[in-house]
Parts: sequence; C-alpha cells; structure tokens
Amino acid sequence: MYKKILVPVDGSDSSTEALKHAVKLAGLTGAEITLFHVMHFPAQLETYSGKLGEAYYLMKDRIKEHAEEILEKAREDCSAQKISFTEKAVWGEPANEIIQETQQGGYDLVVIGSRGLGEIKGWLLGSVSQRVVRHSKSPVLVVR
Repeated sequence: MYKKILVPVDGSDSSTEALKHAVKLAGLTGAEITLFHVMHFPAQLETYSGKLGEAYYLMKDRIKEHAEEILEKAREDCSAQKISFTEKAVWGEPANEIIQETQQGGYDLVVIGSRGLGEIKGWLLGSVSQRVVRHSKSPVLVVR
C-alpha cells in the first residue's frame, strides 16, 4: 500500500506525533520514510543581507544547526524502531517546499502535524498543514 512516506518535521509536538504515526505505518507496510525539514529564513531579511553583514550569516548558521538538531531527534525515533528512512533539509517557505517535494518525490502519503505554529498565528496566516492538504497531489494524513 505505502512505499514512500513524507514526514515534514519542525521540532513541534505536533510533528513529533506525526512521526510516531508514520513510524507505525512504515512498520506495518514496510514503507520508507523521508524526514523533511524546511529551513525558513524570512525573505525580508534576505534583501538586507548586505546591511546585516556577519549577523546575517550567523542567523543562517544557527537555523542550520537547529535543523540538524531536529533531524537528529527524528533520526533517533526512526532508528529505534528499525524503520528505513532518508532525510532531506531545504531552504524555503515550508508549505511551498513540502508541496513541491510531494510533487517531485513520488510519495504515497504525507504525514504531517496539525500545528507547527501557535494557534493565533496559524489562524491568521493559514497553517502549513492546511495548505499542504489543499495543494498536495498525494494523500495527506494530518495528526493532532
């Protein structure tokens, strides 16, 4: 049934729960999980990269370090259950990058947490999971 499962991870409790569900599904179906993390750096700051100087590069380095910490925890969760997995980290806007990955990666399923953002921020902006559900070509399982 499922051979490739995409699991966006952002370190939130919601994405941790989504990974637990994906690991169970992979255990039952023999699917491979792809741990997917999007490193987001606001576009507004990109335009000031020259003016921010060294601070710009320090911020980007810290975002990369944080991404590695998130992926390391997810790796441990998969390894503990002896699940086949790969991982990928990209720069960009989370919903757009997740949708693009689902289109290009041939995934049978996306397992995503319901909230990575705070409740009010998600209501105002539209949550990543809502956008993925609306635009993904693959089935999406949203975990609360």
